[in-house]
Amino acid sequence: RMINSTKFSSDGDIYKSQLNESNRQNVKMTIIELFETERNYISNLLTIMEVFARPLSEMGLLSRKVHGILFHSNILHLIHRHSIFLGKLEERIYNWHFVQKI
Repeated sequence: RMINSTKFSSDGDIYKSQLNESNRQNVKMTIIELFETERNYISNLLTIMEVFARPLSEMGLLSRKVHGILFHSNILHLIHRHSIFLGKLEERIYNWHFVQKI
C-alpha cells in the first residue's frame, strides 16, 4: 500500500529503499520530539508530587478528599507507567535502524 508516497509492508515497516534523507530526518525528529515530550511529562508529574502534593499532605492543610481531588490518586501510577514507556523508547532510539517501527 502507499501512504504519502512511501511504501509500507503489511506489518507497517517502511521499505529502506523508499526512505530518502529527508524522510529519515523527519522520522528522527518525530521520535526525538516524542521522547522529549514524554520526558517533560514525567518531570512535570514529579514536580507536582514533590512541590505541591507531598508538602500539602504532610502539612495537613487539605482534607484527604480535597487532596485526592486536586492530586489524582493515580499520579504515582502514571509516573511509573510513563517511566517504563520512556525507558523502552530510549532503548529503541539507542538501537534505532531506519527500517523498523517503534
